Amino acid sequence: MESHHGERGRAKLSKRAARKYLKEATKLYKRAKKRLHSADNTAIAEALVQLKSDIQKDGSEYVESHAKLQVLVDKYLSFAKKSSTRELFESLAYALLFALLLRAFIIEPFKIPTRSMVPTLLDGDQLFVTKLSYGIRLPIIGKQIVQFSRPKRGDVIVFVFPRQEAARHLASTNSTCMKAESLSEEKDYIKRVIGVEGDTIEIIDQVLHVNGEPVERRVKYVREVSDYFFLSDRRNELWNQERLGSSSYMTITHEIPMNHFGPVKVKAGHLFVMGDNRDNSADSRCWGQVPLDNVKGKAQVLWWSSSPYGLRFNRMFTVIR
Repeated sequence: MESHHGERGRAKLSKRAARKYLKEATKLYKRAKKRLHSADNTAIAEALVQLKSDIQKDGSEYVESHAKLQVLVDKYLSFAKKSSTRELFESLAYALLFALLLRAFIIEPFKIPTRSMVPTLLDGDQLFVTKLSYGIRLPIIGKQIVQFSRPKRGDVIVFVFPRQEAARHLASTNSTCMKAESLSEEKDYIKRVIGVEGDTIEIIDQVLHVNGEPVERRVKYVREVSDYFFLSDRRNELWNQERLGSSSYMTITHEIPMNHFGPVKVKAGHLFVMGDNRDNSADSRCWGQVPLDNVKGKAQVLWWSSSPYGLRFNRMFTVIR
């Protein structure tokens, strides 16, 4: 009776099921063949070849070939079969490893923590940074080992804040533009590249100059705002369309009397960066320049944006300029 049911089960075996079993048995055999005796090794290899050959024929010979292979697999390869728990664990481990490699070398999410890049980026924006935009950077030692290109003027980049260089710069300039506790922990910053190696940067009456030439700028609109500390003091806030290199973007500046910075020359292997919210950004004007090795990647796409008042759907999945 049992034999009769077995024959019926084999008769119902489809070629698709046989192919699937052949694939699984082949994987088991490859995993275990080094631990098999020579004769057993040969028997299983021949059974695999036979089943593959019979599946390709028009007849039903594959049913018997499948049964023969199944007996051999159950007898000699059962030790190589993985439990469902082990398979689940391995799948999770591979997924985790893939995610870590993806984050370390290819793409990384970044959340905007401050208003220094307003109006381009708002507090609550979340974006993707492509790490292969400029090369391959080892995440542990923080050094670029392969360079594809260099950041260009106008690029929005994410970088590891250069704490040691910043501390030296602040000490040498006796600047109080940044609190000492800001230098105590490693963190990522996001800014726009204003100058590259060899450039001379200067700001005259809130107008950016690169290599002695004013950057193209057009005031889009002006509004009157109150001073943060003295509400009775009023001043004009300017929203500017600025063009630097191939990038066109918006900046915010204020009419501040006697405002002048520079000239400063960008050092070899460094970048000069600034926030688009020019008067509310701690950047290269304050703490110095960014070593190229600190650059993690280029900010590319906004994928999420939220505020205390709800989601900003119109900002989602937009390209960062």
